[in-house]
Amino acid sequence: MQHLLLSFLVSVALVATTITVDSSDGDPIEIVITQNQNDPNGNRSPMPISGYVDTATSAVYLFFSSPCGMVNITFSNLSTGDSFGTAVNGMGTVIIPISINAGFWTVTFSLRDNIVYYGEFQI
Repeated sequence: MQHLLLSFLVSVALVATTITVDSSDGDPIEIVITQNQNDPNGNRSPMPISGYVDTATSAVYLFFSSPCGMVNITFSNLSTGDSFGTAVNGMGTVIIPISINAGFWTVTFSLRDNIVYYGEFQI
């Protein structure tokens, strides 16, 4: 009986270790955001934007830690060639509906005073 139980537990452990989790499971995917190194003014400021993609709701959730005024945002899926842009009032939490297609995505955030942030994520 113990041998049977041990065999069962080993097989369950082997199955559990072969399960892979990808972004289609509905878990939020962090958008890694950095300030553009090519800022023409050479400015470096604290990162005012963070965010994630929620595949379950087909939306991007952005959080602005300080008011940024109007922000032009461009999303590009480098795997499919799809891209679209939008403008938002960069304040508080902003939710942007997005067509969730698999691939490597880039996001460009253009703020006033030519400050640009760049983000990326993989679905």
